[in-house]
Amino acid sequence: MHSGHYLQRRDDLAELDHVTVVGSGQSAAEIYHDLLQRAEGTGRHVAWVTRSPRFFPMEYTKLTLEMTSPDYARYHRELPEPVRAGLARSQRHLYKGISSELVDAIYDTLYRIEVEQGGVATTLATSSELRGGRDEDGRTVLDLHHLEQDRGYTLTTDAVVLSTGTPAGPRDARPCPRAPAPRRARPARHRRRLPRRPRRARRAPRPRLHAERRRARPLAHRPDLGMGAWRNSVILADLLGEEIYRRAPDRLPGLRRPRRAGAPRPPARPATWR
Repeated sequence: MHSGHYLQRRDDLAELDHVTVVGSGQSAAEIYHDLLQRAEGTGRHVAWVTRSPRFFPMEYTKLTLEMTSPDYARYHRELPEPVRAGLARSQRHLYKGISSELVDAIYDTLYRIEVEQGGVATTLATSSELRGGRDEDGRTVLDLHHLEQDRGYTLTTDAVVLSTGTPAGPRDARPCPRAPAPRRARPARHRRRLPRRPRRARRAPRPRLHAERRRARPLAHRPDLGMGAWRNSVILADLLGEEIYRRAPDRLPGLRRPRRAGAPRPPARPATWR
């Protein structure tokens, strides 16, 4: 099952003799810790398999969190494409990891069970890539490959919780609405006669489309809920012509709030990312 369905199947999983969690992020760690606590003293086995070489903690210091700010988004957007691609590879630890508090809690739980009960019914397998699986006699056999030792091995389990993220791409996106065709100039004989009395012309509002390239955004912005709210406020202000939700002042020149026509241009602020 996918980790998104864990809460609905939590009680059923706790009754099985062997459960395997696959993944290296926060959700995998939370599920493993919960199953480990529920299996304590029962003899049930909980395994945690990850392709990563270790269980990476998420970098969550205050200065690092500045990379989720609109200022850094403006700086990142102006970088060349090859540079942005390299940053995407090096910034994975900014969002793909486990909170340090949870890492310590898992270690403390393992240590306590080891001391109090003389052993822990668990398996922690790093550098192990899941390459396939099959059913045998009502159980699931996972085909794993150890990346550092370059050898294959199997793991037999009763259930697998896949905490490996969700696919992102065109198949998840709704189709883009079709843009209206441009108007063609009508010949004079087909044009409407203007009324004698002048009246205010009623023109339909021009359709506007706000699109966003995922590659143009910093990697740490994609899962950040705060930046999602900030982007929505920018779009609303552009559509309505006024700021509905107040935002913090931008620190980079050129990344300013939408302003009304004729309003004085605010002074430029010093750049923080250079």
